[in-house]
Amino acid sequence: MLAQLSHYGRASLGIFVLIACAYFLSRDRKNIKWRIVWSGLGFIIVLAFLMLKVSWAQFAINQVSMFFIRLMEFSDIGAAFVFGDLVTNTKSYGYIVAFHILPNIIFFAAFSSLLYYFKILPKIVKGFAFLLTHTFQLSGAECLAAAANVFLSQITAPLLIKPYLATMSRSEMFCVMTSGMATISGTVMIAFIGILGGEDPVARLQFANNLLIVSILSAPAALVIAHIMIPKHGPVDKDVEIHYEDMGANVVDAFSKGTDEGLRVALIIGAILISFTALISLCNWALADGVGALLGINPLIAKLTGGFYDAFTLQFVFGILFAPFAWVIGVPTPDLLYVGQLLGEKVVLNEIVAYISLGNGLRTGQITDPHSITLASYALCSFANFTSMGVQICGFGALAANQRSTVSRLAFLAVISGNLACFLSSTIAGALTF
Repeated sequence: MLAQLSHYGRASLGIFVLIACAYFLSRDRKNIKWRIVWSGLGFIIVLAFLMLKVSWAQFAINQVSMFFIRLMEFSDIGAAFVFGDLVTNTKSYGYIVAFHILPNIIFFAAFSSLLYYFKILPKIVKGFAFLLTHTFQLSGAECLAAAANVFLSQITAPLLIKPYLATMSRSEMFCVMTSGMATISGTVMIAFIGILGGEDPVARLQFANNLLIVSILSAPAALVIAHIMIPKHGPVDKDVEIHYEDMGANVVDAFSKGTDEGLRVALIIGAILISFTALISLCNWALADGVGALLGINPLIAKLTGGFYDAFTLQFVFGILFAPFAWVIGVPTPDLLYVGQLLGEKVVLNEIVAYISLGNGLRTGQITDPHSITLASYALCSFANFTSMGVQICGFGALAANQRSTVSRLAFLAVISGNLACFLSSTIAGALTF
């Protein structure tokens, strides 16, 4: 009982620290509507409690996660048709990312296009947006974008509110940007489930649940953090109509367009993995064989970390810098350095590299505590990194040219707010998970 109370106490402290960080960075503290903040936090806690503790909600989350896993299995059938034993014979060839994860992305993007074409996905999004609008008393467009980001990418989601973007206030634009940073899309979620779960069906289901839960929680968390950092002024228009982009002349056309989009995403992710892995190796060579060897600190680092890090590397630097954030979200002390490393990789590089590192850590035994593993899978689940700054500036610039300068000025702040929102949802979910 005392341990549980201590657990909740640490989570409460973490929530306070994250809210305090947002308040410290706020551009207009006197106009923060604290009723929105407290009602938003209450909404997140209740939602997390439902999904993690109430049987019928747990059943619903499990069913959605199992559906995701079934889609992955169907994707593997398609990949095996093209690549043969490279997919099916993992005992001989191992679990190759290019032949398992990337095909999952392509198929899920195509399937999502069908859901969009039949207006199933927009209706789900609008239902969640309705709850957010009446909880936060914010504009319909802001809440619709936040809800859409649970399922769609940070550039695809704003397409649903494209007619409203040009006339949005600075606060509303920041809210939409934060929502995009704080979440991930369903397409890459499928990839991360495969990266973390591999071929183990139990692990796949567990990580699917983790990513789905924290993605849902991060939508309202983004609204809370964004409102603190740049509060809204003026009247609130709750009315909003979904803008439907042309998804194709018929079902086949829609599926083909989705396949094309999925292929582009898969190729980009593959290219990122190649280039960033090479870049990390280059940086580690310069740091370990250069700075570390020159200053003679490599043996000292190995001794201080008990051999966890054997030299002055990028991973060690990230671990030191981001360990405090790992502590804030509730990570047990023995894993602070490693989870801090993962958070640093996610923020400075991108979430793909971070999830690959977590997957490798699971397989090599670098991280074994179930609580640490769960919190790490939660906290990495967002697009909030420096790469996304360029994505948002270009993406929003194309959708609403008059907002490009606003987006450019707010992009760095949105990376911070997106991470704070993801950490907030991770802290709350982590407190209720164990």
